[in-house]
Amino acid sequence: MDTFLARELEIMAEMPRYYDWIAAMFRDHVKGQVLEIGPGLGALSQRLLPNADHLHLVEPSANLIGELRGRIADSAKVSVHNQTVEAFLATAPKGAFDAVVMANVLEHIEDDRAVVAGIRACLKPQGKLLIFVPAMPFLYSNLDRTVGHYRRYTRGHLGEVLAAAGFDIVHIRYMDMLGIVPWWIVMTLFGSTTFNRRMVRLYDAVGVPVARAIETRFPPGVGKNVLAVARRK
Repeated sequence: MDTFLARELEIMAEMPRYYDWIAAMFRDHVKGQVLEIGPGLGALSQRLLPNADHLHLVEPSANLIGELRGRIADSAKVSVHNQTVEAFLATAPKGAFDAVVMANVLEHIEDDRAVVAGIRACLKPQGKLLIFVPAMPFLYSNLDRTVGHYRRYTRGHLGEVLAAAGFDIVHIRYMDMLGIVPWWIVMTLFGSTTFNRRMVRLYDAVGVPVARAIETRFPPGVGKNVLAVARRK
């Protein structure tokens, strides 16, 4: 599984516009002591680092940790922890972080509500939780199943999880409406269990800029992903 996931993450890392878009949505809320859970190969981490005083990375995969350290951990502003999120949160100091980031991670966690509650405890008062997850349950595919996704979210479902853990929603929105149809055809309908590198690069070069331009002016009512910013009460 780790080898398979590493290959998929390497392909996804070839989507700079995609990660730029996510980082731009998070940037105003990233400051001080920042915890990123499940950074993978650090594609988003590299974009968060300039805004953080210190970036703490919690990556459970032993297969990814070496390359992650090689890509980003040479900075004195970065600490890398090879732990599961549950293990890290069990010993994390209370009220230690200004922001916690989870991008394409929460769907991998069976008890998502318990983990979100644990994150709240390690945030400072008014600290932010920044989440990006796959959306639209009807898009659930063989690839979701293969990489260990327990679910795809709706905006309402994610909002309920955050509220139940004691967060106020700053904003929550769907993203990447244009990605729904390609995902449904390739992954859900035809059952692909891997990303096609050429298609990924093409969508990043053409689809992502178009989607971002449109959705900046007209936030969509549906999307392939949900992005949320929540504040600890």
